[in-house]
Amino acid sequence: MKPHKLGLLLGIISMVIIAGCGNQSGSVSTCDTTDCFVAAANTCSPTVFTSTETFGVVEFSSASDCTYMKKMISFNSEAPSLKSMLDGKNMTCSYERGAFDSKWLKYLILGAEKCNGELKERLGELLPIYVAKTQDTTT
Repeated sequence: MKPHKLGLLLGIISMVIIAGCGNQSGSVSTCDTTDCFVAAANTCSPTVFTSTETFGVVEFSSASDCTYMKKMISFNSEAPSLKSMLDGKNMTCSYERGAFDSKWLKYLILGAEKCNGELKERLGELLPIYVAKTQDTTT
């Protein structure tokens, strides 16, 4: 084989190998909808989804070991101390393959019993305060 043809052949083989590496299971996909993220999480596929809710902006990411992370990007609050308490905090949670609950995307505290991290700790500190305020307004 002539040297220039060998170089061309090696170049093509290298491109095919590099392109194949980009599509391996270690790559992370991005979802634009809740349904997309839930479907990916149910198969324990590495995926990222950012959601804007009434309480703020949250980033969710699922991993191949059937865990997902909730990260509070921006908490909607006029109280600077509350905002700084939650902004940037995250928690990692475990679940069973095929049993990802879409409600975990709507409610920060739901499913937290299977989670660890600073966001869980901070929410745990706030829950008694929230409950006390709620009881004060109902009596």
